[in-house]
Amino acid sequence: MRKNLKFILPLLLTTLLISCEKEIEQKTDRKNYNLEELFHLNNSKITIKQGIAGTLTMKEGNCMPMIGIDGNCITFPVQRTIRVYEYTTLKEVKGNISSYDAVNSKLVGKTETDADGFYQIGLLPGKYSVFIMEKNKYYANGLDGQGGINPILIEKDSVTIGLFNIDYAVY
Repeated sequence: MRKNLKFILPLLLTTLLISCEKEIEQKTDRKNYNLEELFHLNNSKITIKQGIAGTLTMKEGNCMPMIGIDGNCITFPVQRTIRVYEYTTLKEVKGNISSYDAVNSKLVGKTETDADGFYQIGLLPGKYSVFIMEKNKYYANGLDGQGGINPILIEKDSVTIGLFNIDYAVY
């Protein structure tokens, strides 16, 4: 039994250290960005004349205000699929608020964000709803007074700047 422990114990410790190291590596890939600089960079990438363009970020960690202690609250750009539908209300979706299983309105445009979270979609003038594909769900965390989900308004010869945030932070 002791001989087995001499073999198993170092193997267990090595496995534990390797798994901890991987977790640290994943967290260091995510850093807090200067959002003003990120938004400025992404605005300089806009090439469309009419539609929506902007930045998609994610916020995670402990964002509770703490006196004298820096939490691990970070915001960073993410790559996801952005889907734009005709103006959509809560009556036209299935699922929980902010994380929907299905959207029952017409898809009018979609794109992938780049490594800086930048996206742009050319659209005709009108009112639309924006969803982000997150974990096989339609994520949208904004509502208007009429129950419209993540509404945006596109005007003729204008680009609407849409700054969207997937929020997993604790407050």
